[in-house]
Amino acid sequence: MSCWPKEQYLRFLDDLDAFGFNVKVLALVRSPYSFACSAIQETLKSGRYHPLVGLNRPHKTKGTGIQRIPNRSEEIKILQDVFDSSINFQPFSKAISHPQGPVAFCFEELGLPLSWTSLRQESSFDSNQSLNNRQARTINLFNKQLKLNSNRNEYGKSMRRLMRQGLENLKGGRFLLTKEEFKFIENHYNQLKKDMNTMLGPSFSEESVQFSDPITDTEDIIEALARCTVLLATQSSKKSRSKTANRD
Repeated sequence: MSCWPKEQYLRFLDDLDAFGFNVKVLALVRSPYSFACSAIQETLKSGRYHPLVGLNRPHKTKGTGIQRIPNRSEEIKILQDVFDSSINFQPFSKAISHPQGPVAFCFEELGLPLSWTSLRQESSFDSNQSLNNRQARTINLFNKQLKLNSNRNEYGKSMRRLMRQGLENLKGGRFLLTKEEFKFIENHYNQLKKDMNTMLGPSFSEESVQFSDPITDTEDIIEALARCTVLLATQSSKKSRSKTANRD
């Protein structure tokens, strides 16, 4: 819902108002670099190629979008314009540092009289599993070749599942840009920090910008890509045999 166009919010509010509801909105906002790394990682996980992200150096340093990182500045402006004083913006970092987790934080901010003291121990909510740094960069190698050889911008769920299975043994820290990659987007990042300060205040842009190291040892990555190839080839062979059997 945080990315709706303004007109859709207004129609939604009209519908709620017709049934007598009052609206109270809570918005959790990630700091610029944290959001950018998360958004890029999701791009890679979905099967789309990102030209900035390589193993030990950027794949590209020029071209459309290379000097920019994902951001939600326009969406925040729309939310402020639509909801005005009825929206409560909070830093995402504050939510995840809550002793009982971000869900408990949201309920407290919304003033809901529920006990969430054991939420983390008893919660059955599924988490959105991220790619680690080595997995993200490896899968982007595959995404690049797919785009170059088939002109496809992404691939389906079954292929993504097999890719994740083939990469599961790759270990590493969370996905972050390298220093060299960050240099290409640094000007845009600094502008986003200024925008965030203007819109919401410094507590929403303060963060420690950390980097990942360029990958030099690629033996485990080669093995992971080989596993992915076998899994994908096996699936393709099964589909081919199934089609042949159906024709027979």
